[in-house]
Parts: sequence; structure tokens; C-alpha cells
Amino acid sequence: MDELGGFATGLRLAKQAAQIPDDQDVTLKLYPRAQTIGEAFGKLTGRQSSDDDTAAASATASRFMQLKALLHQLELTSQPAGSALMPAVPAP
Repeated sequence: MDELGGFATGLRLAKQAAQIPDDQDVTLKLYPRAQTIGEAFGKLTGRQSSDDDTAAASATASRFMQLKALLHQLELTSQPAGSALMPAVPAP
């Protein structure tokens, strides 16, 4: 673009370049497209995206729930962030 401006200016100039009337609604698509939750978790865990994102997301969510249960058993999720825990010390 040869003109400074925000999103509205960019959209107006793009419509002019495409000879689309100013008052005509347009559908905008973002590229690259947003990742699905399965793709995002796959990226975090180093797994390739699968064609069945729902199954991948479900399996990953299940693993995170297992991790959450383990952390809860270790009492790492029951305290505010940044808290330090000390094991119980028996009374003398």
C-alpha cells in the first residue's frame, strides 16, 4: 500500500483496486488459516497434524487430563502460581 492507514483504509483501497463498490459487503479470509486445537496441541507435542483433528484433539486432551491428575496428586495445581510447597513435617 502506498498510503498509511489502518485496517479500514487497507480494506477501502483493496476494494477500489478490485473495483468493488464501497457499500458492498465482502467476506475476508485470514491466511494462513487459524489452527485447530488438534493442530496446536500436535505442534506443542511434536506430533504431525492428522486428517482426523477431532480424534487427535481428544487424545491430546486426554493426555493433558492425565497430566493434570498427576500434578494434582503432587499438589502442584492446588496452590496459586509461584507458591512453593514444603512436605508436611511430623511433629516432634
